[in-house]
Amino acid sequence: MSIAEQAKRRMPAQGLPAPTRQQEQGLRDIREHGLAIVPDVLTGDALKRTREALYRAAGEDRARGREKSRRAGRRPCRHPDQ
Repeated sequence: MSIAEQAKRRMPAQGLPAPTRQQEQGLRDIREHGLAIVPDVLTGDALKRTREALYRAAGEDRARGREKSRRAGRRPCRHPDQ
């Protein structure tokens, strides 16, 4: 079963948009949620490298004390210009 098929079977996490391949829906999701979930865009080595880069960046944020906790009632990190 592909990742897209698995995503269709799962309910999206509360507050997150459902996965979509439709450009207009993706743009609406970005406006409303700040992100769009597009299944199967990254696969194989590209997915692995991207995941590693994201975890590395998150680790660097934690090391600098820039991590924000949702459990503490704070908003997730946003781009500094927002």
